[in-house]
This record gives sequence, structure tokens and C-alpha cells, in this order.
Amino acid sequence: MSTRSLTPAAVEAWLARYEEAWEQRDPALAAALFTEDAAYHEMPFDAPKAGRAGIREYWATVTADQRNVDFNAHVVAVNGRTAVARWSASLSSAS
Repeated sequence: MSTRSLTPAAVEAWLARYEEAWEQRDPALAAALFTEDAAYHEMPFDAPKAGRAGIREYWATVTADQRNVDFNAHVVAVNGRTAVARWSASLSSAS
């Protein structure tokens, strides 16, 4: 495991790839942003999606009918290996 500290630029780059994955509705691109053993918490009290395969499957389902995704994010704070970002998204569903 890497012990290198994050930088605001690295977090901004990660958020830009997350935005790209969401706006393109690309489950493989979204999953590639996470480690093989990641736990993706879509809702705070639901069981997390497990690993890249679980994240990919979730994104394939949840984004399938989303259209006109507009994602905005900015970095709030970075300290060591922890980053905080504020983001919002608006979208419409396919009819």
C-alpha cells in the first residue's frame, strides 16, 4: 500500500475521471477508479458494493437510464491520504 500523501491536483484529476465515467455512463471506467478490494458506499446504511466487479455491476445498472448528467465537484480539503470533496449531479432519466 502506498504511503504517499494525496495532493489537491491528484484529487481533482480523480474527480475529473469520476465525472467522465458518470457522464459517459461507463461502468468499466468507474470501476477502474477503485482498488480491487474497494468498498463503494452508495448509501450510508446499505451494504457496500464489493470490489471493482461489484462497482462495475452497480454502475451498469444505476446509470443505464440516466441522461444529461451534469457533474460538478471541487476539493474541500486534503490531509495525508484523506481527501474531502463536495460534489453535485443533476440528470434526467430515459423515458
